[in-house]
Amino acid sequence: MDLRKHIEATLLKPEKTWKEYEEFVEKAIRYEVFGVCIPPPRIISVKEMIKNTNLKLISVCDFPFGYGNSDIKRRETEKLLELGCDEIDMVMNIQKFKDGDYGTVRKEIEEVVKISNGKIIKVIIECGLLSREEISLATKIVCEAGANFVKTSTGVLARGVRLSDIRIIKNSIKGNVKIKAAGGIRTKGFAQILIEMGCERLGTSSAFDILKEKKDESYIN
Repeated sequence: MDLRKHIEATLLKPEKTWKEYEEFVEKAIRYEVFGVCIPPPRIISVKEMIKNTNLKLISVCDFPFGYGNSDIKRRETEKLLELGCDEIDMVMNIQKFKDGDYGTVRKEIEEVVKISNGKIIKVIIECGLLSREEISLATKIVCEAGANFVKTSTGVLARGVRLSDIRIIKNSIKGNVKIKAAGGIRTKGFAQILIEMGCERLGTSSAFDILKEKKDESYIN
């Protein structure tokens, strides 16, 4: 199993300096992971660093709380696309979801998908704040809204991904929607289990430590 093609190396911490981001991206290039997930203010500089590589540029929308209304999510998405993002991870409106306003949650996702021009949209449902029934319902809403991925967690607001989350999401998915697991993925073993369970992508800030667990590091330049 080649974990690299599934891993989105993630660095979203606001206290990190540009030098630290630069070192992070250089490692991502050496390890040849699928892509890097970074905050919006770092997009322009990171895009320049990876322009001659196969790395995908991923950023976040309405992160981490999902409080923003449709206009905010739409405008932020438009800006991220303008800056050159390949994929966008947006946080669903958790507060509206908890209120039972599922129509608004679905509409906000639909509007982001509509303006994405075919770019990949992943929707973070934050499993750690939801019951089993709510995880299932949120997954169905994401699918109905036309997004490409259900993503488990921000890695900020609550616990990380659990295997039980993946089972619920898999049983609730409709169509060709895929799963991105995130939060608390720190070992090669856990990463492999998640892939075997059907996760297409893994978002992790421990990407390089996970890949170092491989005995054969000959692919690293």
